Amino acid sequence: MRGLRVGLLGLSVIAWAGTAWAQLGLYGAPEVLNLSVLEAPGPYGGMSRYAPGPVEMVPARVHPRYAQPTPPPPPELRPNAALSEASAQAPAKSQSPKRVDQMLARPVWGCYDGGCGEEPTCDEGCFRGGLAAYARAACDDDRCCPWYASTSALVMGRDRANHAWTTYRTDSEPDQLMHTNDADTDWRWGGEVTLGRRFCCGAWSVEGTYWTLDPLEGYASMTDPAGVSTTLTVGQLYFDGTQATAWFDRALEHRIRRDDEIHNVEVNLVRNRFYGNGPWSLDWLVGLRYFRFQEGLTFSTLADSANLPLGETRTEAYLEDEISNDLLGVQFGFNAEYWWRPRWRFFCKPRFGIYNNSIDHDFRAALTDGTVATQAEYPGLTYPVQSSKDVVSFMTQLDLGLDWQFARGWSAQMGYRLLVATGIGLADHQIPHFIVDIPEIADIEHNGDLILHGAFVGLTYNF
Repeated sequence: MRGLRVGLLGLSVIAWAGTAWAQLGLYGAPEVLNLSVLEAPGPYGGMSRYAPGPVEMVPARVHPRYAQPTPPPPPELRPNAALSEASAQAPAKSQSPKRVDQMLARPVWGCYDGGCGEEPTCDEGCFRGGLAAYARAACDDDRCCPWYASTSALVMGRDRANHAWTTYRTDSEPDQLMHTNDADTDWRWGGEVTLGRRFCCGAWSVEGTYWTLDPLEGYASMTDPAGVSTTLTVGQLYFDGTQATAWFDRALEHRIRRDDEIHNVEVNLVRNRFYGNGPWSLDWLVGLRYFRFQEGLTFSTLADSANLPLGETRTEAYLEDEISNDLLGVQFGFNAEYWWRPRWRFFCKPRFGIYNNSIDHDFRAALTDGTVATQAEYPGLTYPVQSSKDVVSFMTQLDLGLDWQFARGWSAQMGYRLLVATGIGLADHQIPHFIVDIPEIADIEHNGDLILHGAFVGLTYNF
């Protein structure tokens, strides 16, 4: 019996010792985990997710029944196969992006693993998110084309200014017959060219654009059996000592001719940005723009020689009004696009600008042989009257259209253009009722608006 007790006591001591050994980490217990980072990069080019520690990490074992499949990384984190080796050797980058890095982030067609300035290749590794199919259509070449050029044909017209009456039926002044807007301009053809260069794998681009229209011309004339006379007061005006009414009143014919010229030059810095993974994209731009609008308006008369001094053969006189607006300033804008199909997209391109408008005005009164009019109401002031003024003008342009990527590197566009400029000097607004009022003529009216609108069709080539 005593031996049995001793045996049981020994077994108890052995069992207690084994339990204590396990609890104290001396037998069969888990060891301290290694929280160190291995110096080799992780599977996606970054560092391992574990913190530093004194020993190596022992990965935990999970029963296959309870193991969860590892989800694939999102598209933006998938490594480019061509750059996997370089990524494995690259040092770790900071995980807190700087503002400059965010601004220089690549757009959808850029190589997100490449260095800024490197020419990316147009493979699947260059595209991210749901826009890959759409972006490939824009390039679809063995490289992401850094240069692009486009040319377009324009057909545009302009709005009418506030008119000035010039002609009535002789001896019946209420019978107004003609005003300056009767010399309305027709729709005219024009052209536009653009050359641009993309940088930083397409994140930025610089482009220059020039467009113009053929001169917008208008003409009107008026005759009447009773003769035509002018509503303008020209009695204090003289040609070689004879009142100008001898030419402008009881005349055989009155004529109005209009001639407009338009030129546009701009250089823009474009930030190419795509938002989200859907078919929408948005770019913004800032740049310098020069816009020139020049207008000439001539009111002329063919006098009845019976009303002129005996022997007079100079029967034509004219009042000529020329004004030019040179706008130079800064513009802002953006380009919103919706990819309707992989090779079709709608676009909306508004831009807004503030400009210094340098206006030059020249008013002449003379006969066709060069004889210049004189007046006595304002001593020391003569014709022609020349003046200039600098004012602030605003201009807005809107392009709406459809783009079709029909071949590798090629696309076609068609759409509608609207341009509105305020603070413009128009020729119709410079004609005073009293032609002798030279101070009034010299004070340029600049509260006019210019509206141009029409259609365009063009081609763009990426290379």
